[in-house]
Amino acid sequence: MATMATSRKIDSAFFDQKWVDDLVAAGKSHYVLLFLYLVVTRTNPVGLFEVNPRLWNFKLNPPTPFTGDDVFSVYGKRVRRVEGHPDKGIIVGFLDYQRNYGKSSRQWEWVEKDLKAVGLTYDDLLRFADESDEAQMEFNIGLPPKPLKHRDRADAEPPQRNVIPPKVEWVRDYCSTRNNGIDAQAFFDFYEQKGWKVGKNRMEDWQAAVRTWEARRKAEGVPKAKEAATPVRNVTGVRRKF
Repeated sequence: MATMATSRKIDSAFFDQKWVDDLVAAGKSHYVLLFLYLVVTRTNPVGLFEVNPRLWNFKLNPPTPFTGDDVFSVYGKRVRRVEGHPDKGIIVGFLDYQRNYGKSSRQWEWVEKDLKAVGLTYDDLLRFADESDEAQMEFNIGLPPKPLKHRDRADAEPPQRNVIPPKVEWVRDYCSTRNNGIDAQAFFDFYEQKGWKVGKNRMEDWQAAVRTWEARRKAEGVPKAKEAATPVRNVTGVRRKF
């Protein structure tokens, strides 16, 4: 199964996730590297990948060889084997996070074709999300639970994280939920005067920008109770082209 050259997103807070810390603490940091390798280079646009431990071992040279079956246990419900296709796996939540494709999108025809090739449907993706809320929430921090369902209706409103500019109340509620001490009005005013751009690109996910401010405050040792109006680097995620 060939992969397609495309942009892939990895959340800037990826390495702050508990399941990543747990793997590192257990001496399995090579599985963190494997997950990134699969996400960035080996999956097709819907999140499907070939189970190829020989290639993985050659490319990553882990201290303990990958077996192939291990990816369906070490990552919990974040990665699933495709029923009837033991040589193929799928990363839960990948399609939605990377592309936001749904039945109403222009790209749906080829999405459906890729799924049909391995006996899967869009409903299967919804079922995987239902069975794996943890994977949806932790694959990239801040994903709304079961976001795919919102794209099954042509008239559905986009999730708040994709509405640019957001309402100040949304930012305030999100910061309050995360208890990060960020001044929502300062955040809003900063990006308002920048035209809601990150670098030269239009912002796509304001919640990711909030998390970046949050991570920078944490790195600088700013107490949560102290509101900070000083912006952080304008990095909402990592994009790479292959």
